[in-house]
Amino acid sequence: MTAEELAARCGVSQTTLFRLFRSYIGESPLEYVIRLRMKHARALLQENRLPIKEIARCCGYGNALYFSSEFRRIHGASPRAFRRRNLHY
Repeated sequence: MTAEELAARCGVSQTTLFRLFRSYIGESPLEYVIRLRMKHARALLQENRLPIKEIARCCGYGNALYFSSEFRRIHGASPRAFRRRNLHY
């Protein structure tokens, strides 16, 4: 769903949607979605042995390389390195 579609469903303009997100959540809708995806990715990396490519897909990323670069940008480590450091199974 795009920000435009979300705004229409909520009955507000995109500008208002972005303003409300910033006001109440402190980030843009895109930043919010990325944060949720990365939280899910962290949990999957810690809890199972799914391949990185499958974890990327489960988190809404069609491209595993893009997922890995986003994960590294946010967490400072590749998904594989994160998994090695945080293994809980």
